[in-house]
Amino acid sequence: MPTATVGLYNFNVTASLRFIKPCSPVTAKCVPAGDGWIHEPKLDGYRLQVVKDAATVRLYSRRGHDWGKRLADLAESLRAIPTRFAILDAELCLPGRDGVPNFDRRRRLERLLRPGQPSRSGSSV
Repeated sequence: MPTATVGLYNFNVTASLRFIKPCSPVTAKCVPAGDGWIHEPKLDGYRLQVVKDAATVRLYSRRGHDWGKRLADLAESLRAIPTRFAILDAELCLPGRDGVPNFDRRRRLERLLRPGQPSRSGSSV
């Protein structure tokens, strides 16, 4: 099994690749300033965690629900990420023809991803 060294610690990479509970944003009275801060826009999508372990890609919702089967085509596409192991924090957005995230398309995706709903691979969102 592959191992990695971080600082003084060795760990089994494969055993470490699992869902990690993401940080949640908090409300602030103003935007923090200074060199220690990086800002990104809030896009209207779904928080998604991508776990790549060699040729296997797993997709999780922000609460740790497995979305791999519901988003099988996306998982398959992400296998091409040029690294063997990765855990990525992402936002799944559905832009309209103008390139802007589209709320109506997001709502249709929400219905498809709802737990207990059958997967509709290839359905149009």
